Amino acid sequence: MKRKILLTAALIAVFAAFLSTDSNAQSKYITSVNIKTDMVQGAKIEATNVPVFGTQLDWIQINIDFTTARTASPMGKNYYEWIDDIRVEIELLLPTGHPQKQYALLLGKADYWSFALDGKEHHIVMFVPPVFIKRYAPAQKISGADVKKFEIKVTFKMNDAVIGTGFTGPKNKTDREIATRFEKIKLMPDIDRVKNSIFGIDKTPWRDLNFDHYELIKTYKSEE
Repeated sequence: MKRKILLTAALIAVFAAFLSTDSNAQSKYITSVNIKTDMVQGAKIEATNVPVFGTQLDWIQINIDFTTARTASPMGKNYYEWIDDIRVEIELLLPTGHPQKQYALLLGKADYWSFALDGKEHHIVMFVPPVFIKRYAPAQKISGADVKKFEIKVTFKMNDAVIGTGFTGPKNKTDREIATRFEKIKLMPDIDRVKNSIFGIDKTPWRDLNFDHYELIKTYKSEE
């Protein structure tokens, strides 16, 4: 019994250290992360010589606004440092409405050229196409109010090291509670894990809209 208690205490300590390390890493490069979700119709793009088929379906839109640390450059007071080759990974727990499999874990990622360490707010947007909603939650009628309660984790990585995280979910859950939930999900072999089901903007009808507002994606790399 004593050995079991010690092992449990060790696991708790490791997880606490994980949270602490993650927080410290976040303060060095990414100082804050704000995630907002909504249901939006597919971007309507028309051409005079192309007929329009079907109707516009609803996508889950995930806006990620993050602030970088301000890091001065040795080049002078009007310059700042940059970090290159950043991968942003995202996890979303989709309620399925099914009594046996209550959730599906949607996963996505996108690779970015560079983030400026300028102390300013930066912007990323990602989307869940409607086919994944129909496939894994066919009985659900998901509204904009519903997706605002979805549990989402966003991870920023540089050279495979975590440099920042962000969470969102129901108002009655803290970031730590949501982080713990995602850690537990890693130990659940039976949950549906749907890789590449959350798209960067470059793979959506929005790819040419507000182009300079969002961070620049490396379009050739994020399938790895």
